[in-house]
Amino acid sequence: MSKFGIYKAIKTIDTEIPHIDLPLAGLLTRLELGGFNLSPAEKVRLLQVISGPASVHWDEPQKLRYLLAPVIAHSKAEQERFYIIFDQYYAEILANATEADKAEAKGAWLKTLRTWLRKWWSTFPALLGLVLLAYFIYPLLKPETKTTSIGISYITPIRVGDTAVFTLNTKNIDTVDVNIHWSLTDKASGTIEAETDGLRTWQVPFTVLQGNPEKIITVDIHEKRRDSTFHFDSDLRIDCVNPPQLDGLGLPNNLPPGEDYTFTPNVIEATPDLQYHWDFGDGDSSTLRTPTHRYVEKGSYNVELKVTRPGLSGFCTTSTSATMRVGEDQVTLPWYDLQYAPVRLTGNYNWGLWVLIGLLAAAIFYSLFLWAKTQAPRTPEPPNPPPNP
Repeated sequence: MSKFGIYKAIKTIDTEIPHIDLPLAGLLTRLELGGFNLSPAEKVRLLQVISGPASVHWDEPQKLRYLLAPVIAHSKAEQERFYIIFDQYYAEILANATEADKAEAKGAWLKTLRTWLRKWWSTFPALLGLVLLAYFIYPLLKPETKTTSIGISYITPIRVGDTAVFTLNTKNIDTVDVNIHWSLTDKASGTIEAETDGLRTWQVPFTVLQGNPEKIITVDIHEKRRDSTFHFDSDLRIDCVNPPQLDGLGLPNNLPPGEDYTFTPNVIEATPDLQYHWDFGDGDSSTLRTPTHRYVEKGSYNVELKVTRPGLSGFCTTSTSATMRVGEDQVTLPWYDLQYAPVRLTGNYNWGLWVLIGLLAAAIFYSLFLWAKTQAPRTPEPPNPPPNP
């Protein structure tokens, strides 16, 4: 609540006292009616306090009452009586100040609205232009959000005996003054097998495989300029020197239900030491090289084959899968030549078009308004004919 509103409310409350224009004059009258016999010296002192140190606390009744009480009250009983009269007086002041502020704010708002409505035709084009200008300029001035990311690149597959080269890739990171830490961890046991610091490219020889062939390669970066830490890790698998090579499964397009079928692996350069594991997709499996299986119910089954070469260091298993259709005839659509549709122009009614239409409509209405305000020129009166001689 403003001090000006408090002052207006005090003036409103004090209008009950004619011919008085002093600060808080109504309070003096109420104090006298409440039994306070103030001497002329006390009244002068009270007005001095009100006009002096208390003038900055008109909107703080709690502080104001403590400043005025020592001037008026001379005992504890008078002090309590003064507080009661002061609180009642100021409660009326605050109530009137609140209503006055609301009325003043409402009146100012209505006045501004009426003024704008009377002159909307002159301010609307300017406001519309400012809105459109801000709409198009804001994307140009908006700061670009830079995405920070890191990653690791390397050539796959990595086999026992190879030397893997891991390269750090960064985006929007100051790599001039950073701490870089690499580590290679066994995925099964969590044991750190190798680590180094300060390199953007790390070469790791896998001459002898340690532990599980599944590894985790990790890099941590601490950027000193922003005091930020970035982390990235990737799963890594070390393959054996000579893994099995498969050339699909060669399943039939459709197998009748209840018919036995013998699966044959298409292994390139197969050796007797290879181990096989078939998953027929219906809950049954086999470890034979060429198993025979029967599907009883119709449906599509996902058949998976895993071939492992034992005795070699590293991951030495190759897998492949295919779909076995049982009792499902595949319908092949006839082949037709490609037909090209004719090119047709279409309108794209996006926001830009509607903005142009709105500007055109505003310009038309504005021109009509100006035309309506223009007065038609007066028709000149014909000159008086000359008198006859």
